[in-house]
Amino acid sequence: MALRSFNTTLKNSLINNDEFNYAHLVKFEKPTINEDRGETSKKANTYTYITDGAFDIVFDDGSLDEQGNANGAQTYLANKLQSVGSVTETIEAKASSMSITLDTASLGASSTSLGVNFTSESITVSSTIDLVSEGFKEGDKIKFTVLNGSGNNNAKTVIIKNFTAANVFTYTAVDTITANNDSAVTYKIDLVSEELTGVISDKLATTYQTYLNREVFVYKAHFDPITNAIIGEPYLLFKGIISGGSISEDPTKTSKITWTLTSHWGDFSRVSGRLTVDEQHRALDSAGIPDPDALVREDYAGDFGFMHANQAINVMALYNATETSYKQVDINGFWFGGKRLREVESTVQRRVDLGFNLTPKYLPVVYGIRKVDSIPVFVDTDNTDPSKVYVAYAICEGQVAGLLDLYVDGTGSVCVDKADFDLRSGNTDADLTCKGRMDKGDALQGRDITESTGTTDPNLGEDISDLTTNGDDGSNSNDFGVVESNTPTPSFGSSTDVGDPGVLHEQYHKLTSPITATYIFHAGKPDQDADPLLVSKAASTSFKIQNDYFTGTKEYWGPSHRLLDTAYVVAEYTIADGETSIPELDFIVRGKGIKCFNYDSSYARDTFRSTLSQANNFDLGDVVTLKKTSDNSTIASSIKVIDKWTFIDLDGDTEARFRLSHTAEITVPFYMENSSSQKFFFSISSGENDVTNTITSGRQPAPSLSGATIAQNQVSSNNAGLSITLATSEADAVVDAALTNFSKTITFSGRADLLKRSIRGWSYDGTNVLSNIGAGTMSTLDSGATGIVIRDVIRLEAAESTDDDFYNGYGIILKRFDSNGVPHIQQRRIIDYIGAQRLALVDFPWESGFAPTTGDTYILSKGREDIRVSINPALQLLDYLTSDRYGRGLDIDNDINLDTFKEAARQCDTQSDVTVVFPDSTGVAVGDVYKYAVDNAFFEGTVSSITSRTISSTPYDEVTFTNVIGKLGRKFVTWKSRELGELVWNNGNVYKATGTQTLNQSAPTHTSGTANNLAHQSTVPLTKVSGSGASTVDINISFASANGNPLVKSFVGTDDFSGSGYSLYDADDVKYWKYIGWDSNDQRNVTRHQMNQLIATSNPIFDNINLMLNQFNGILRYSNGKYELAIRTKSSGTFVDPEIINESDIIGSISLKDGGLKKSYNSVNTSIVDPQTKFEARSVSFFNSDYLKEDRNIPKQGQYGLPGVTNYYNARYNINQRLDESRFGLTISFKMMPKGALLLPGNLIRVNYPRFGYENKEFRITNVTTNTDCLINVTADEHNDSAFTVKNLAKPRFGREIEIGSLQNKATVNPPTIGSGSVTDSSITIDWSNGTGFNAATDKTQIWARTGSGAVPDNFLTDLTGISLIATVENGATTFVEAVDPDSSISRQYWLRHVREIRRDWSSSSIPVKVFSSFHASASSGGYQQTSPAVFFPRDINGQIFYVRSSTSTTAPALPSTKFYNFSIQAMVETSGGTDKLGALDPDGFDVWLNELPANTTGKQIWAARFHGQETTNVGDGTISVTVEAAFLLNNGTSIDTSLTSLTNDKLNLSGGTLTGDLTVPNLIATTLKATTGTNTNQIKLSSGSSQNIINSMANDSGGERNLRFDLGLSTGILTLGSQVEVTRTIHLDGADTTSTSTPNIESTAHTSSSGITQHHIIFKNSSNSTHGSITTNGFNTTYSTSSDYRLKENVQAISGATSQVLSLNPVNFQWKNSSLTQNGFLAHEVSTIVPEAVVGEKDGADMQSIDQSKLIPILVKTIQELEARITVLEG
Repeated sequence: MALRSFNTTLKNSLINNDEFNYAHLVKFEKPTINEDRGETSKKANTYTYITDGAFDIVFDDGSLDEQGNANGAQTYLANKLQSVGSVTETIEAKASSMSITLDTASLGASSTSLGVNFTSESITVSSTIDLVSEGFKEGDKIKFTVLNGSGNNNAKTVIIKNFTAANVFTYTAVDTITANNDSAVTYKIDLVSEELTGVISDKLATTYQTYLNREVFVYKAHFDPITNAIIGEPYLLFKGIISGGSISEDPTKTSKITWTLTSHWGDFSRVSGRLTVDEQHRALDSAGIPDPDALVREDYAGDFGFMHANQAINVMALYNATETSYKQVDINGFWFGGKRLREVESTVQRRVDLGFNLTPKYLPVVYGIRKVDSIPVFVDTDNTDPSKVYVAYAICEGQVAGLLDLYVDGTGSVCVDKADFDLRSGNTDADLTCKGRMDKGDALQGRDITESTGTTDPNLGEDISDLTTNGDDGSNSNDFGVVESNTPTPSFGSSTDVGDPGVLHEQYHKLTSPITATYIFHAGKPDQDADPLLVSKAASTSFKIQNDYFTGTKEYWGPSHRLLDTAYVVAEYTIADGETSIPELDFIVRGKGIKCFNYDSSYARDTFRSTLSQANNFDLGDVVTLKKTSDNSTIASSIKVIDKWTFIDLDGDTEARFRLSHTAEITVPFYMENSSSQKFFFSISSGENDVTNTITSGRQPAPSLSGATIAQNQVSSNNAGLSITLATSEADAVVDAALTNFSKTITFSGRADLLKRSIRGWSYDGTNVLSNIGAGTMSTLDSGATGIVIRDVIRLEAAESTDDDFYNGYGIILKRFDSNGVPHIQQRRIIDYIGAQRLALVDFPWESGFAPTTGDTYILSKGREDIRVSINPALQLLDYLTSDRYGRGLDIDNDINLDTFKEAARQCDTQSDVTVVFPDSTGVAVGDVYKYAVDNAFFEGTVSSITSRTISSTPYDEVTFTNVIGKLGRKFVTWKSRELGELVWNNGNVYKATGTQTLNQSAPTHTSGTANNLAHQSTVPLTKVSGSGASTVDINISFASANGNPLVKSFVGTDDFSGSGYSLYDADDVKYWKYIGWDSNDQRNVTRHQMNQLIATSNPIFDNINLMLNQFNGILRYSNGKYELAIRTKSSGTFVDPEIINESDIIGSISLKDGGLKKSYNSVNTSIVDPQTKFEARSVSFFNSDYLKEDRNIPKQGQYGLPGVTNYYNARYNINQRLDESRFGLTISFKMMPKGALLLPGNLIRVNYPRFGYENKEFRITNVTTNTDCLINVTADEHNDSAFTVKNLAKPRFGREIEIGSLQNKATVNPPTIGSGSVTDSSITIDWSNGTGFNAATDKTQIWARTGSGAVPDNFLTDLTGISLIATVENGATTFVEAVDPDSSISRQYWLRHVREIRRDWSSSSIPVKVFSSFHASASSGGYQQTSPAVFFPRDINGQIFYVRSSTSTTAPALPSTKFYNFSIQAMVETSGGTDKLGALDPDGFDVWLNELPANTTGKQIWAARFHGQETTNVGDGTISVTVEAAFLLNNGTSIDTSLTSLTNDKLNLSGGTLTGDLTVPNLIATTLKATTGTNTNQIKLSSGSSQNIINSMANDSGGERNLRFDLGLSTGILTLGSQVEVTRTIHLDGADTTSTSTPNIESTAHTSSSGITQHHIIFKNSSNSTHGSITTNGFNTTYSTSSDYRLKENVQAISGATSQVLSLNPVNFQWKNSSLTQNGFLAHEVSTIVPEAVVGEKDGADMQSIDQSKLIPILVKTIQELEARITVLEG
């Protein structure tokens, strides 16, 4: 293990336990106002140097100032520092602290001297003054102030070095001292040592120079006790910041000041995230003006993107809907004319009220791939089309790589897998249709926005008038921002599909389901433009809220609304019929690109020197030579290509990357060369060969204007914008090149306020005229500007490359130093380069006032930075620690030990070893190297172990390979192509690819020969590369692992090779690889630690770092002034002194403590965010039965949080390790010799302590404390090496292997077969036969149709071409009748398919999913065709007529049989004589005929009849034949008659017959209908009247048994059921309106049977009429039973873990919200996590959850049994 990095001489002295003296050296940063955003010059004179040594100590700490100059050796003054406290280092990310105490006896010292003699070495004050007696001490900093006279050293400071007399001292100059004897000048002398005066200094706002957060360095120096020479060199004991101070003053004794120091962790408790709110983003002060010192970036001051993000908005969206209504139309050609109801579709306008609460939230950080909630920051509707709604959603910190998917209301737009694709792709009935497949690696495809050339709208772009106020100096918020000319109007093409990169920056994607929407994505680039859609809409004042409340365009949404560094999406929604809200959006984000520093010895292409196609010249296993690009000299030879892949970079481009066997860091641009002299050049990110240059005079293009300044009103006509002429001397080739289609941003110089505005968009004539500035704004520019500044260009020095694009992608740092040496540093990336003029275009503009100029220094990195979207947690942590925007902002050079982070990243990338089976006695030995190299396929590995196994008496060798290159065979999948020669396996068979593979071909099943270019293999030989084994060895492929892999497998149990042969897992087992951050499903991506993290920046940095560390065994320690990262791993087995702790090394006592039961588990579970479960939580658990036995069967479960782990397999390894670690709970503490200072927290030690029986027992150090006496306290935890051994974990046998994110197509639904059908003038009848396997309980039939004829596209569901779903029929129906207009001939086409509803699981509360059959007929056939005629065919007529007769005859009326009657519009027809009327009621019961009744019905009969008939003639005849079914005498002229008179042709026997049709009685006539079958036996009674309920009680009826009673009375039940009533529908019961507890909703009265047993039953039966349960009462109690017959059950097993379940239950006492009733019970959602089968429903679902308490009984019984068994064991 590694020791602390000490000077070799000092380290040897400590190990040898040599004697030494020691002293502390403290380097103390002075308070100063000379800084820029916290940066100082770091010159030597900005620090105070003191020591607690007895003499001054000279020491050079090797520091440099910001300009790179060495500070040199400094003198640490004695007699200033009294003491230094102890220092503790730990493996936890938490603050460590210490204190230093200074002597402040000289505090407040002051004196006045008439005459002071200044020399170059000493200062002499008046002889009458005793400075020592006045309180001054050596080392004090003093200041001279002239009180009287004219002195040369007024306000000069020095440090007292030594007193040579009471009034004479030597000094160290702080300011330049003028040697002169100012004998006539009176000086005041004051103590100004900041380390002493800081606590009591005034804190005035204008002069406040706080000591807080100032850096302090504490070194410890060891001295030879004889010579006082420093042993080796001092080492850094502590580096931190001042967190507080206190003074202890006792004038009679002593005075001291104690400074409390904290490590940089002390500042990690702050929150560093950015809120989506304008005030914070632009750092607005109380006056609403950006505060430059508080800005994260200066450009944020002019970014108004969050201006609308903190408000509640209600918008009203209007949309047009098609509504069907009925209209009376004239019918021509009839004898009497007439009218008919005609179905009419009309367009109506409807409204949806949409509420948005734009609440500010912290922007998260995305590493890898994560699902991210949307944060609305803007919303409005179109001013003239309210159906258009516009929303801007902030997503996360930028720059991210892209969007992979959109989740709409919780459902993804990309199909999960084939089953989901079959269910939802093209399915218009699905809530959200999907496209592509996650398991194939598909992502949403973006398309580039098409933009117009621009517009001359005067409102378009930012108004230049903001630049016309003379004297603006930043006191106006609008001094900041962007001026842009002629913003183009965007347009969008058709709907988009799926692809590989996802949706990239400034691309769009469209959805049509469940709402029509266009989404525009912005990646969060540092200089991204404002969204073109919102800008163009605002420019034409096309927003509703904008028109109502805003004036102008730029204030609302203009070019300055850019949301810099923020990934966001702008959505345009079209609200349509049936849509009542904007959907909830989540984004699947491919996260931030982070610096990777080529940690894995992999390198990307040098895009300038090599093409992508040249990567094809190199393959896995190739041996190459590495050479320097600069001089072709050899770096290394015989280097092997061990990996090669393509990937999508941050800009969406496909790039090639190679990993080489050369592990030493390469710090210069280089290339590899193969045996054919083919070359491939690489880019590197090391800074060792960076070019540093100082800009010489006249290099930068800074054109001045023709004339001194811009004149007022110097603007061209016709709204063309400002036109200026550059001075002739400035209009050279450099300026021409910069302004001609190169630079994107300029600003005006000469006025401070103008420098803050970015001007974008202009025209340049190539000579000296710059025009169209702010075109379309009709504005002028006031005088004062003297030139222009090209904001995004730097001209490099003449020595740099003359090749165009040479530096594209390179990083550049620009530094400027003020007079005090304080730097202003800017970092950019070069995105374009013109070699002839050495002009480099950077990715975003230089800060205002800091564009490159003479004297600035630039550092040009020779190579493109290694930036990737990485899932390596060590690199993610490094990015978070070093980000000054959302993280801690640590300096990568000064605060980070980069090598330790790179090594940790490599350990996280530990890959799988591969195990195969060889025949016995092959001679293969450990260290041998074998390969499979056929055509383009390659595999190679080094033998790491060989184990003999025997299966069925046959011996085998189980051989494990490490350092594996490539993959030995892949699982066959239909969607992936295969390389020539590559091995694939399927169901235990191995095949070799012999030719081009067709995608989506069927899986191979042949056991010999070749099919589909896949040759069956009976043997797979490996060839020896090196070693002593056989030259070739055949892999045993006669049997396969449990998942069917015959190539890679391992021994399990006692007699088979069914285990996985991958020490981690097989990449082929990872289904949704792209969505866990992989660039492919290749084996290289299987690593020990990988994370996809969503960092909540609302949390303190401290918390986030600890959470990150905890998930990948990370240890972040602070050593030698830098942060180091280590990974907890298994022991290396190599230990050196002092890592081996013997009894003689321990001073004093030793403490050993056991963590006890609370830290020891036998099972551990966690929850991960899994893409296969829609990125929702998925439980992962690991249980060890051996541990349970050790714990005497007492379940002890631990919880382990893994919010950043999204890979199920990695989560399993993590919790298994945590479980194994928990079994080793000892903690040891002891004090040891000073050599313990070499130990590092997190490292392993071995303890030898015979009294405990310890011999080389391993512990991991958790704390190292350096005491003031140099002794070391060590605390360490017991180490379980087996916990860190990568094991071949058995896959779970139940549940966990189910791909729960996949929708399984349970059964194939066969299509229906359409019959011949029939047609009438008013209808078309379709009949069909249901398909094979049709189930009437679950299946339905859809009828799709359109008007027309001919073939339609096969994909007509997505390209409907007028086709729509007209009906869905149920219950196994095989006919459908569509009504058509009888007046015209209509041609209709029909398509039928079955639909089956299935559920994702067996719960009735789960959401059903629809499975569809194919269509019949096919689309290309034009469907099933029918045409209705344009004439009347005989048709059935049914309705109700009412006849009013003037006489009071009791004879039934003779109803007319040949009278024209149009029943559908309630026509009134006079009978002969004009006194009788015939009315009609249409099938819907509209009783408009009542309006025609005589006002006085006295003496007149009113009859009602039910009739049916048929129209028998064509148009113009109008005769019908009517048959009366029943007649009712409703009014006899005097009173209501309760009897009915029968007609001869009645279809209904009203004296007890069966009613075959509908019976309707108008509720406007007081009638009673009563039918009886015997005395006092009421069958049906309906009554109405003012004193009765509508459906009245029959409680007073006596006699026979009631069959059905409906009752609305308050004193009895609502529904009474008799002896047997069959109910085929749901009965809904509403509670009685009473407070009486005696009024039931359902009342059942027991009856005594003939046998004397009083019982009543409710019996539940299945479709086979078998009883499955019952509710029984005997009049005194009630019994409930459910079927439990053994014949209904299978897979019967004993219950395990019941006690654990019971102990996990949480019984509570509660009160129901809607009553005062309290009771004991459980909370359903808690029970669902323990006994899920006992709970119905989901937490916070639409329906309330319920618990079936009976399902708890089995585990309670089992628990009692388990407890009884334990009691039995304990008792005896």
